[in-house]
Amino acid sequence: MRHAAALLLSIALCGCSNTRSELDLRCGPGDAPIVRSDARVVVIRSVTDERVFGRSPSAPNTPSLGFPGTAKSSDEVKARAIGRKRGADGLDSGDVVLQRGQTVAQTVRENIAQAFGEAGYDVRTGADAGPGATFVDVHIKRFWTWFDPGYRTVTMHADIGAELDLSSGNSPISVDVRTAASALAATDRAWLHVANQGLADFRAQAAKLMAARGRPVRGRGCIVEDPTPQPLPSS
Repeated sequence: MRHAAALLLSIALCGCSNTRSELDLRCGPGDAPIVRSDARVVVIRSVTDERVFGRSPSAPNTPSLGFPGTAKSSDEVKARAIGRKRGADGLDSGDVVLQRGQTVAQTVRENIAQAFGEAGYDVRTGADAGPGATFVDVHIKRFWTWFDPGYRTVTMHADIGAELDLSSGNSPISVDVRTAASALAATDRAWLHVANQGLADFRAQAAKLMAARGRPVRGRGCIVEDPTPQPLPSS
């Protein structure tokens, strides 16, 4: 009886099955950043998703996909994948992806643009960059979420890392954040919460690093609700 009860509790904490969850990771509009007339102009020229996916890796923080597996999954699905579900036995039991029309590259681009704005830069497109603009190429090294089961709760994790190459000739900017949040179960809401928190931390660190390279003027960018990790209800 005790073994059966423990198994049921473990399954409940995992909050997952052989399914694929699709999450909407769009940020709210926020307030427009304050841009000075002499602000440095930047253009995000490219964003490349350089994550490497494994085939049923033992470590949950390694990107991988559930059924039909990494090898048989399309590039379109991989571009949207942000997490892997696990069953009570620790084996793959599904995955977490962004909704159709969203990609990890697009999400990172939006958040990098927000961070540049918060750091006091004038973010433009290539068409109206003007002379003297700095072009930025973003290389996504990590963007993944997972959970570690516990006795009564689970710990949700987000790991986001990117390298920004600048045409100005300065050394690249490396942005690396790791976020953890407690939840009663690994529900879709818990996945979304830790992903949003990871992006909030990512933007904050990126803005701080970017401000050190230029003339910082503090503005406000994307608003993420509930920025402090809190235990979440299971439903």
